[in-house]
Amino acid sequence: RILRRYIDRIGFDTNFSIYDADDQKTLMKELCKRLEVDTKIYKERALLAAISSAKDELIGPMEFAKNAGSDYIKQKQAQVYLEYQKALKKNNALDFDDLIFYTVELFRKDEEVLAGYQERFRYIMVDEYQDTNTAQFQLIRLLADRYKNLCVVGDDDQSIYGFRGARPDIMLAFPKEFKELKQVTVGGNYRCTSQILTAASMLIGNNRKRYTKKLKAHKGKGDRVHVTQYPDMTAQTQGITDKIQEYIRSGTDVDEIAVLFRTARQMNVFSRKFMEYNIPFIMKDSVQNLFEHWVAKDVITYLQLAHGDRSRGAFLKIAN
Repeated sequence: RILRRYIDRIGFDTNFSIYDADDQKTLMKELCKRLEVDTKIYKERALLAAISSAKDELIGPMEFAKNAGSDYIKQKQAQVYLEYQKALKKNNALDFDDLIFYTVELFRKDEEVLAGYQERFRYIMVDEYQDTNTAQFQLIRLLADRYKNLCVVGDDDQSIYGFRGARPDIMLAFPKEFKELKQVTVGGNYRCTSQILTAASMLIGNNRKRYTKKLKAHKGKGDRVHVTQYPDMTAQTQGITDKIQEYIRSGTDVDEIAVLFRTARQMNVFSRKFMEYNIPFIMKDSVQNLFEHWVAKDVITYLQLAHGDRSRGAFLKIAN
């Protein structure tokens, strides 16, 4: 909304469009072709990731090129970054990273606009503060700079989005950035048993830079934590499937069993294994569109072939 009203003050039209991931890939493909970039060496996805990371740190194309020095790969990324931004500007478009990037730029360049929003947002609350990146922090700092009515909630031990530019050190540096600080530690844990909490605390306690905290479990002692290491994903999938069957045979209801995943790729491997062993399951994943799910795609492929589709790709997909 801020950019829709005022982005014309930094050189864009207010009717700009926002590129999603597919739009970005299409644009990057065109740029690589025009710039004769070897996409076998410089993957389009990797180039977009480098640009995204730079924007998370509020580093524009010129600064990125300056920082590249004699690093040939960085120089190539800088060239693509510059042309990428030129193409977006020509199309009067922003990508998702630009939304905060240009809002910060607007606030830094236009004191009148910044003052107006500082008056409008006198009290600011931020959740999951440990997952803040540099661009987000600067946006918050600029808005809160006048009245200092800023409340952030987070746990530096739970920062897991470093691959998206999140920096837990931003949370650790909070007392230096905002001198008039009142810090409240919430030590009660209502989710875990003391066995789980103790195991987690012993592991995370090895981190050198962190806020020291004592947590108390409100769910009692609980069962001991068992850790099993597997040599690879195949062994892991089989081992966990065997363990689930053991629980079921001992009388445990399947509704009492859950498998947590770090990535969606693991979920697909396990779901196939569960179907092989006739273990009933429900997948609770983050897929927004039902028709993007691999199960739905396979069903649609069967229907297409049954309807007379002669696509070789469709046939090969389900030929197994």
